[in-house]
Amino acid sequence: MRMCTDDCAASMSAKIRGKKFVPSAHGSIVAEVDHAKSSAASCGPTSSRAAKASVADSAPAEVTAATLGKAFEATLPDEAPGANRCIVQRIEPSRLAHSGTRVQLTLAVASGGPLLINRLTLSHAAASGELYNSDGPPTVVVKPEDGFFIAADPAAGVLELPAVDFSLDQTRPLLVAFDTGPQGQLRLLNGVSLSEATTFASPPGLQEAGDPLRTTGYTPVGSIVLVQRIDAG
Repeated sequence: MRMCTDDCAASMSAKIRGKKFVPSAHGSIVAEVDHAKSSAASCGPTSSRAAKASVADSAPAEVTAATLGKAFEATLPDEAPGANRCIVQRIEPSRLAHSGTRVQLTLAVASGGPLLINRLTLSHAAASGELYNSDGPPTVVVKPEDGFFIAADPAAGVLELPAVDFSLDQTRPLLVAFDTGPQGQLRLLNGVSLSEATTFASPPGLQEAGDPLRTTGYTPVGSIVLVQRIDAG
């Protein structure tokens, strides 16, 4: 595992933009899942090298958000723990502004603790089956063998990942899947309509971001987690 330390934070200062942390009144991702389950029952049926080494298929240096265009953006004011599980963020076409063949993710960095991402992938949702299943082998953004450790940022800023080749179709639901390690502090936005976006949290211990067909039993929560912005072009 490679870590992003204070030196990394300093080297990324041009990319980190502060936003004051607002404590979540909703508890952890696990608590959100438990709440969703109970509600359903009541209704009836490192260094600066770390960031680069742990990202697959990075774009040339000249490809940045400025040369792409905003396809998605959300403000993530809350924080919650969500360690040791697979989380799939589904974003509906109503929230996607345009398509593209290159995609760059901007991640919201938590202030309350670090985050270890073992793997992060992009895909479109399958046409049938579980809503968090992919339509084919996902595109790897963070390599599983490296892991990607993001230190806590007191300013609760953001971290831009290098752009990757991915054919984003704004007419189809997008899935951003990631596996968390023992450090799992996440930024999120609660109270999102399921017609716009859904966070699917797996049972503890599953690491399935790289699998197109995932285990049954993920629980949907109306939220947006980790992904603050997506640029495409």
